Amino acid sequence: MESYYDLVEQSNDVTPEYKTETGEWFLDMYPGQKAVDLYHWLYLGEFGYGGEAPSSALDQLTEDIRVARFNPPRYSGVWEPLGLAGRLLKINLVAYSDAGCPLPRLIHLSERVKELRPNSLRFKGDWNFMKTIVVPGMELTLDQIHQFENQIPIHMTPYMGFTEEFEKAYGQAFRIVPRKSFFQYFPEFEDDQFIRH
Repeated sequence: MESYYDLVEQSNDVTPEYKTETGEWFLDMYPGQKAVDLYHWLYLGEFGYGGEAPSSALDQLTEDIRVARFNPPRYSGVWEPLGLAGRLLKINLVAYSDAGCPLPRLIHLSERVKELRPNSLRFKGDWNFMKTIVVPGMELTLDQIHQFENQIPIHMTPYMGFTEEFEKAYGQAFRIVPRKSFFQYFPEFEDDQFIRH
C-alpha cells in the first residue's frame, strides 16, 4: 500500500525520452565515473540517502556549505536530476545558498525523503535502462558495468557510495529532496532545465 506522500510525489512525466536525456546528461556531466558511481547516482534517485542521511542541524548545513565552497560541484545549477525515477533532486548547496533560498526549508524538504517508499523493481529497471545508454566509445563501458554487477549482490540493491575519486572531482556537499515538493516551494526553479554541456 502506498503512503499518501508517495501518491503526492508520483511523477507522470517520466517517459523513456526523459530517462534517456537524463541518463545521457549524467554520463556527459560526470566523465571518468566508475560503474559504482553510476549505480550510486541511480540508488540515490530511488532510495534517497540509504543509511547515511546528513544531520538535520542548521549548523551542520552551514558548515557543509562552507566546505562546498572549497570544492564546488561541477554543475552550477540549484538542482540537478538524481537517478531516472524522477522522484528526487540533488540540491547543490552553494547554488541554493547563493540564490537566497531559506536553509530551514531545505532541511525540512530533505527530511521528507524518509517518507517516500523506494521501489526496488523500478531501480533495477532503471539500472538496466542505463545499460542501453552506454555505447561504445564512452569512458564507462558495458564490460565495466557487467564486472561491477558480478562483484555485488545486485538483486539485493545494496548501498554503495560514490568512489573517493568521484567525490574529490565533483564535490559531495548536497542534499536530496522530493522533486514535486521542491517545485511547489520554489516554482521559479521548475523551468530551469538541467543543461547539457
